[in-house]
Amino acid sequence: MRASRAQPDTPADLPVLLWWTPFSDDPGYVQECGEQSCLVTDARSHINSPQLSWVLFYGTLLEPWDLPLPRSAHVPWGLLHEESPKNAPIFCHDDCISLFNLTATFRSGSDLPLTLQYLSSLEALTSPAGVVPFEEKLASERAPLVYLASGCDTPVQRDAFVAELMQHIAVDSYGACLNNRPLPAELADPSEADPAALDAFLAPYRFYLSLENAVCDDYITEKLWRPLRLGVVPVYHGAPNVRRWLPNNDSALLVSEFESPRALAAHLKRLGADSEAYSAHLRHKRGQVDNAELKRTLASRPWAALDDTLSDAPNLVEAFQCRACELAWEARRTGGTAPRTADSGHYGCPRPAPLLADGDSSWWAEQWERAALEAAQMRRLVVEGRAVSREDFHRRVLSRLSAGRDEL
Repeated sequence: MRASRAQPDTPADLPVLLWWTPFSDDPGYVQECGEQSCLVTDARSHINSPQLSWVLFYGTLLEPWDLPLPRSAHVPWGLLHEESPKNAPIFCHDDCISLFNLTATFRSGSDLPLTLQYLSSLEALTSPAGVVPFEEKLASERAPLVYLASGCDTPVQRDAFVAELMQHIAVDSYGACLNNRPLPAELADPSEADPAALDAFLAPYRFYLSLENAVCDDYITEKLWRPLRLGVVPVYHGAPNVRRWLPNNDSALLVSEFESPRALAAHLKRLGADSEAYSAHLRHKRGQVDNAELKRTLASRPWAALDDTLSDAPNLVEAFQCRACELAWEARRTGGTAPRTADSGHYGCPRPAPLLADGDSSWWAEQWERAALEAAQMRRLVVEGRAVSREDFHRRVLSRLSAGRDEL
């Protein structure tokens, strides 16, 4: 059932869900989840409320030196973080992620998995609407591949890979990265452009460079789903387990399966000139989807995708709050049980590595390694039950980096 945001007279005994990271700037409202309700608030004054049932954090806004300490042994912590480790690598490390008792992340091992957050429905994958026939694609004066990226410095160093690929095959690059062609004026800012107009502009391409900004199991964004929706073959690099979620095993070309950009370019040239071979990669557009797990997950998820404006299901935040609310009431009924802790399966992502074997992602690797020290320092503060200033937190981390230690 959709979570509603009502503001009746608030019963004094409602469980309180406190967003410790500023999220809605709302002093309090009642979140209705079926027959159960909880008070959701950003007001930190509730930290001492006897009704406090959960402290919730939004990962991008979490500051490890700003925690509700000392931590109550009776109030679990929840984490909502749908974004990649590029933003906050601290969650990749057990010292940090294991501080949380409820998670909603892109990982399928999360309590509320958001893996398919960018895919509105199975019908979006199978609908033939807007698909450009192969003959029209072949006759187009456009390059075989399109690249549209705004983040030009990423842990995988995708731009270096694309620059190398461009030496062997034509690529139309419209975004801020490696730009060699301008977008039409009405699409100049893809993030603000009409989605239907942008889709129509991209649909005539044969291949779409779908390169995620980070590599982590289950981290899949619109960079994959957009070309699959449009009937354009994705050339994908990102989630190592992406085949788990593809409509069919041949729905995307995986960069990892080619020994070099030159080899990939040669394959794309052959495939892009062969109507029958190309069509085999678009079976989902003919209603043929072999992936039972993909179908099951789309049918059963309790929230609406980010681009789904028609669904009456709750959004990601509402669904997360309702899960915490349900657990709060369950704890009341059962007298409370020791909440379990999250582990690397809820977020963990490996040390960043560049797409090209001789590429350089040392800055991102250093950031990831520093995040391990920050996670350890964060855990230490929780164990000791005392807060420190931002300056003192960073001073402690920097001293460990300078000493070359692995543990605090």
